[in-house]
Amino acid sequence: MKKRFAFIIALVASLLLATGCEQPTQCIHKDANDDLKCDLCGVDFEDGEETPEEPEKYEFKTPITDSIKLAEDYEGKDFVKDGIGTATVVAFTDGDTAIFRTSGGSKITVRFLGVDTPESTYKVDPWGFAASSHTKNALKNAKEIVLQAETLDEKLRLDSTGKRYLAWVWADGRLLNLELAEVGLATADAAETRYAKEFIDAIQGVLKAKERIYGTRNDPSFDYSANRETLTIKELREQYGTPEAISASKDAGKKISVTGTVTKRFGSASAYIQQYDEDGNYYGIYVYGGYAQIKALDEGTTITVNGTLGYYYGQLQISSVTKSTIKVWSYTNKDTVTTIDVRLEDIHKDNYGLIGNLVCIQDELVITRYYDSEENNAFTLTTNYKCSDGNYLDIRVDQNITLVDENGDRITSGAQFVGKTITSIVAIASYYDPNFGSQSPEQYDGHIQLMWGNYSDVTFK
Repeated sequence: MKKRFAFIIALVASLLLATGCEQPTQCIHKDANDDLKCDLCGVDFEDGEETPEEPEKYEFKTPITDSIKLAEDYEGKDFVKDGIGTATVVAFTDGDTAIFRTSGGSKITVRFLGVDTPESTYKVDPWGFAASSHTKNALKNAKEIVLQAETLDEKLRLDSTGKRYLAWVWADGRLLNLELAEVGLATADAAETRYAKEFIDAIQGVLKAKERIYGTRNDPSFDYSANRETLTIKELREQYGTPEAISASKDAGKKISVTGTVTKRFGSASAYIQQYDEDGNYYGIYVYGGYAQIKALDEGTTITVNGTLGYYYGQLQISSVTKSTIKVWSYTNKDTVTTIDVRLEDIHKDNYGLIGNLVCIQDELVITRYYDSEENNAFTLTTNYKCSDGNYLDIRVDQNITLVDENGDRITSGAQFVGKTITSIVAIASYYDPNFGSQSPEQYDGHIQLMWGNYSDVTFK
């Protein structure tokens, strides 16, 4: 009994220490040039002020991850049905989330059990991109991936969103969840799980060395400066909208400031904004604010957005956005929203300048088939129009959109639209590459799709 009690005390103490440790957001100043200015964030020092010494280089070893083996049989089993089974990666999200296809054919989003990595999507934290890259590389290079549930209790198998499965993720026999914690790229939250003791042991080295998320060393990929680069949307597209920049996720996480008018809101905290230049050309970009309510993103509002540069399925976006990082210049005035008239032949993946803009197409489109998401209320409609790049034009209803018909009924499936003819549509021209982040750059091959936001934006024949 005493041994059991001692173990519980050790477990709680270690995990409280791990989960309670905040991510460092302040720069650990370095002045290698002795110019009284931080090399990383540019802050000026007082004369005579000393900068911290660089800690000795830590060797990231993983003895705990190396020693643990998957003991449960998974041959011929399916994760959704049996709680364990092989899977393949469909897409990467961040350090502790990915989308898989199970051996039984189910497409599921998985939140890794027992860990919490720094953010790298709706906001960017120090070590967030490092954690995301670690997970991506481990899964992309794995010859076999096994998903293992902690329990088969349906109420406990999903996370707090009710949409993501919780799982232990084994990549070529290594428990990736544990490895992320052991190399200091995730806090541990594995109390009362089958691997609780292993997590306690795994984090001791990085805790003691104060490395990465626990430590005194800067993340080399994080922008610690207080300064933001003010850019036009046109400049963003020219610098970061090329295939080469997108493939490399160039300067992801860079702090930027962009001004524009909201053309279409998507959900409670995301929207597209638009600018026009001196030549009368329009440029748009997606603003992603996660899940909180941001009233400033009402359509027609002109705003300045302070956020970070991000990429999502091959499309540029502004991330790390909250209501406190948005300055409103003028409130809702829908007369400032400009719709661009385009022809069907303008819709193709090489017309990247069209992406992010609110467009109007007045040509007949026949809906030939549909695809309903297995995870939420999103659906995609495929039309009969074949673009010059060889892709058929898709119309997408995002999960954040509540599409309501003329009778006030919510539409959650594309089935009712098959066979119907559209005579006009107002929508956002978006870009989607299902292979972004999971294939080599030369295999990236996305296409433009239309993001449908309101039922009244489409006229049927």
